Amino acid sequence: MLGLAQGIVSGNYAVSSPELLSQGEFLIAHEFAAPRQAEGEGLINEALAQYIIDHYSGQKIYAAATIAGALHGIAPNLKLAGEFPRISSNTLATKGGTWSELQMARSMAGPEKHKSILAGQACHVGRIALQAVHPEIGLTPLLPPHLPNIFDEDSMQWWCRKRAWWPIREIPTYLELKRRDQL
Repeated sequence: MLGLAQGIVSGNYAVSSPELLSQGEFLIAHEFAAPRQAEGEGLINEALAQYIIDHYSGQKIYAAATIAGALHGIAPNLKLAGEFPRISSNTLATKGGTWSELQMARSMAGPEKHKSILAGQACHVGRIALQAVHPEIGLTPLLPPHLPNIFDEDSMQWWCRKRAWWPIREIPTYLELKRRDQL
């Protein structure tokens, strides 16, 4: 379907082997679905934070602000290697979004590091991996098993509320990112 990466719509992404995951030099935690409510970081981001704590709390972690907030809500003493600010993106991702998150995490990690475990919503992580290998980013993305594959009715972003709505936003975004050479 339009040459999309495995899992980009379905969430059935290609998992890296345990051996490769053990070689990960750092983890990048990508936010998904900004919450509408003032309290909390949103259902998906909190599930992702719990996943990271359960599986990767000993890893060097670079996190988007929403995930950082969720991580600190669960594990207040968890030290992050870096936190980048909330970056909003519009429907066609013409500003901000995962591209900017990857650029910031890459900059924080330094030029000698390149094997990155990517933690994100399962339907989102395939595209993040495609962007990570772009020469301008230059990462070797490692994808862990069992990432959260949920959507949040309380998300501020309509495309994150229902699984059926995700492809409506993701497919045009994918095409726009291809056009801008960010995939």
